Amino acid sequence: MVECSVVIVNWNTRDCLEGCLRSVFGNLAGIAAEVIVVDNGSSDGSVEMVRRDFSSVRLITNPQNLGFSKAINQGIRVCQGSAILLLNSDIVLGKQAVPLMLRILQQHAQAAALACQLRNPDNSVQFFCRRFPVLLTALFQNTFLERLFPRNRVLDAYYMRQWQHDDFRVVEQPPACCLLVRKGIFDKVGLFDERMFLFFSDVDLCLRIKQARYSIYFSPHVQAVHYHGVATRRLLAADPGAERIWHKDRFTYYRKHFGFAAVLCIKAVMILDFSLRLAESLRLRLQGKLPAGTLRRQCALFTVILS
Repeated sequence: MVECSVVIVNWNTRDCLEGCLRSVFGNLAGIAAEVIVVDNGSSDGSVEMVRRDFSSVRLITNPQNLGFSKAINQGIRVCQGSAILLLNSDIVLGKQAVPLMLRILQQHAQAAALACQLRNPDNSVQFFCRRFPVLLTALFQNTFLERLFPRNRVLDAYYMRQWQHDDFRVVEQPPACCLLVRKGIFDKVGLFDERMFLFFSDVDLCLRIKQARYSIYFSPHVQAVHYHGVATRRLLAADPGAERIWHKDRFTYYRKHFGFAAVLCIKAVMILDFSLRLAESLRLRLQGKLPAGTLRRQCALFTVILS
C-alpha cells in the first residue's frame, strides 16, 4: 500500500526540479511512496534529466504548457497514496520533512491538509499564508487605495502581518507549493479548478476545504526552502504580457465565489487605477524616460480588465 504520493509540476525549471527531487528521495527512507512529475512541455532538458537520473519517477509529459491546475490534476488522478504531497519544483524539502508531515497529519484526524514553514535560501521565513480574500482585498491590493493607505486593516488582515509563522495553528490559505493533502479530501471537494490557469486555484481549493468543514494546519516544525517564483519569472521572460494571467485567474475566482457584480466593482476600481498609471506612463514615455515595451505591457493588461 502506498502511504504517500508526491506530485510535482514542472515547466522549464530543470535545475530546480533536480534539487527538488533529490530532497524528496532523501526524505522517503522507510516510507512506501511514489513520485510523479508532470512536465508542461519543457524545452530545457527537464524530461531527459528525470528519465536519466530518476528512473523510478512516474513521468507524465504534456506537449505544451497546460497550466498548473490541469497539470496538478493529471498527477492527482493517478496517485495511489493515502496522502498526496503537492510540490512546486522550486521547493527543497528539509530533513525528515515528509515523515514529520505524515506523522502530524495522522495525529490530527480533523486535518484535511498540512502546510509547512517556507524559508528563503538565506534561511529567513517566507510569510506566505493568507486569509481568504474578500471583496475589499481586491479593491485595495495593488491599486491606488493601497498606495494611499499602505498599512490598511484590510491588507494587514489578508497578509496576516501580525503573525510570524512560528506556531502550530489552523490556517485558511497556505500556498500549494508544499502542501500535504489527504487523498480522500479530493473525492469530497473536487480537484483544482482548471478554469484558473496558474493562480488562485489553490486559494479556491482551500476555500472549498473550509466550506466542507475541514481544517488545514500549519506546522513551523517542518521546513522547506522555497526558491520562489522561478517558473513564473521564466514565463514572464518568455511572454512579458503573461502578467495578464494573474488578473484573469483572479477575476475567475471572484466571479465564482462573489458573483459577477463583485467582478464589475473590482474592475471599476482597477480601470481608475490603470488610467492613472497609464497617464503617468504616457507622460514619462513622451519625456523619453520609459521604454516603449513597458507602456505596451500596461496597455495589454488594461485590455484584460476591460474584457
